[in-house]
Amino acid sequence: MNYRFRKNITGFARNAEWHDDNNNGTNDIPGLTPSQFDHAIRAVRDDYPPQATAAMLNLLDSHDVNRALYVMTEAGDSGLTQAKQRLELAALFQFTYIGAPMVYYGDEVAVNSPSKTSSNNGPMGDPYTRPPYPWLDQAGDPTIYGPPDTSVEAYYTTLSHLRKQYPVLRNGSFVTLLTGDTQEPGTAPNTYAYARVLNNETAVIAMNNGSASNAATIPVSGLLADGTQLQDAISGANYTVTGGNIPITLAGLTGVVLLPSPVNADLVPPDALIGTTPAANGNGWINSNAVTVNLSATDSGSGVEQLRYWINNGQVTAAAGSSAQTSVNGEGSYSVGLRALDNAGNISSLASLSFGIDVTAPTVAVTGVTTGAIYNLGSVPAAGCTTTDALSGVAVKAAVSITGGNGHGEGQFTATCSGGTDDAANVAAPVSVTYDIVSNVSSSVNVLTQFRSTKYTSATMTVRNFSQNNITIYGPLQVVLTQLTPGVTLANATGSYLGNPYITIPGVTTLPPGASASVPVQFDNPENVKVNFTAVTYSGQFN
Repeated sequence: MNYRFRKNITGFARNAEWHDDNNNGTNDIPGLTPSQFDHAIRAVRDDYPPQATAAMLNLLDSHDVNRALYVMTEAGDSGLTQAKQRLELAALFQFTYIGAPMVYYGDEVAVNSPSKTSSNNGPMGDPYTRPPYPWLDQAGDPTIYGPPDTSVEAYYTTLSHLRKQYPVLRNGSFVTLLTGDTQEPGTAPNTYAYARVLNNETAVIAMNNGSASNAATIPVSGLLADGTQLQDAISGANYTVTGGNIPITLAGLTGVVLLPSPVNADLVPPDALIGTTPAANGNGWINSNAVTVNLSATDSGSGVEQLRYWINNGQVTAAAGSSAQTSVNGEGSYSVGLRALDNAGNISSLASLSFGIDVTAPTVAVTGVTTGAIYNLGSVPAAGCTTTDALSGVAVKAAVSITGGNGHGEGQFTATCSGGTDDAANVAAPVSVTYDIVSNVSSSVNVLTQFRSTKYTSATMTVRNFSQNNITIYGPLQVVLTQLTPGVTLANATGSYLGNPYITIPGVTTLPPGASASVPVQFDNPENVKVNFTAVTYSGQFN
């Protein structure tokens, strides 16, 4: 923490003495002329090896000392106008000098937190050094310590990007060019100028700590050739090296950063973009387990330096360059965030993309009817479908279709539910249920059984339609034998219905009035007893 830096630049920017209660009550900051300032900062450099100087945290204030804007305020100022000019002048040196500029929160928007308490030694710092930041989007009154000065903020932003974009301002050697009070006291008594030199690049910085304008002639012979065109990176004004000098007029409490013209100060952030392969559908879902996240950015100025991205608010990953890829696997919801940084230190707006992975089809079931069930005509439950999806949700419900039967309501039917689709476009496989519908037509038929021998074992069963209403009966026809003589069984039964044997009359699709159909029957009758039963005839099919 380079507090000697603070003392020196504060003394130069104020150009008047300051005394307060900091540093155990012994804090005195004398006002410094350009030559005194040059001597003071040189003394600090002489006390440390160059490596230490390059790593110094150069600050204007901290939680241990009074806030910069307050200290920069002098008697006779009109409001905070001059104090903010002095703050910007100090920041100009802070960002163009050797070492690392350290900005205490709020200085970049000119936080105003004057000391309200004094000791015998002057204004006290703590707790006035720790005001809340005057956020505009939070509860509270931002005018107490603000509001944030966007002009000062823009000034700090420009300095930050210049230092990032021009290595000479970070790593160049330091050369004093002009101490106006000793070299040009008549025209530029308050001007201090210096150069930063790195390889073949030279930056010239000049500052006027007085209230009046200075007309300075900055000597640059040996550094810049005559005719060299320079541009102020702050104002955009142009200058030309003439006779080994840079003639320049500086308004009071202002400074310039002269760089080879044109200055390419990139203040425009890059544009960041996120996509996926495969792309999500209109519902934001992907039905592929392996998804590639494509991250990219474009920048028309200094170029993209780095991408920083994260998934589901997890760890931030940094990737050099303007493009990167990462993969996500497994079902679930994902949220990707991305910011891009360019070579001037600009940061893109947040790019974000949310999508889901769902590779599981919806669950579909047939409702109302069940597999293997036998229903009486007229008492058949309505068949339907249910469609559920635990992840992306149901987009299209499955629809039921019914096939089969004899065309007259009886027979074997299949209810199929198909078309169930979720929001990820997964389609459920069709689900089917097979069931039977039968009609008791015993009131319209007559069943006669004639045995071919005296043993009650073999017989012919005949079904005749004797309907009095000219009703045609439709097959297939099943004859159920109920109340069959004990000890007797139907050997060639087609199956069993409700615990009773039945036999199918083959080949019958229709049985008009007066028509008949027969089928051989075989009984197991060990005792050769007379066979008795009650016949119930159904139109339809039993499973």
